[in-house]
Amino acid sequence: MYQSPRKSMPRYQQSDSRQQQRQDSSNRNCIECMKKPVQVQCLHCSQFICLECAQKHVDLVAAESDGAMHLLNEKLDVLDRIAANTRQKIVAERDKIVQNADAERDRSFTLLAQMIATEKEILRDKSKRLSELPLNEIPMFIRNL
Repeated sequence: MYQSPRKSMPRYQQSDSRQQQRQDSSNRNCIECMKKPVQVQCLHCSQFICLECAQKHVDLVAAESDGAMHLLNEKLDVLDRIAANTRQKIVAERDKIVQNADAERDRSFTLLAQMIATEKEILRDKSKRLSELPLNEIPMFIRNL
């Protein structure tokens, strides 16, 4: 069965550990001025700073955050431009495909019309020959159709 390390520590070791943490934070210097003793811990970055440097630290973190937001917004704009350009290319390519398909359809219709016209001409010619045949040749002509 799993037990957390804290629960398995004897009672006196736990209190020693807490005292050590308090001593460590009181022995540290402010990360901004490196001189004054630490008094607060930044909620944003968890670094220890003195009260006099707190506003400066907050301003620095805010500036870093603003810079990061600006960079992210620029990247979003770039992605939007890439998406718009890609959409335009897709639409242009689709238009080319549709034009080619329309041209192919028109060629197919023309070829079909030519084939039908040729077949109709052949059938009209046969019909004319049938109408001009003597009666005794008609059965043989019909078998050969």
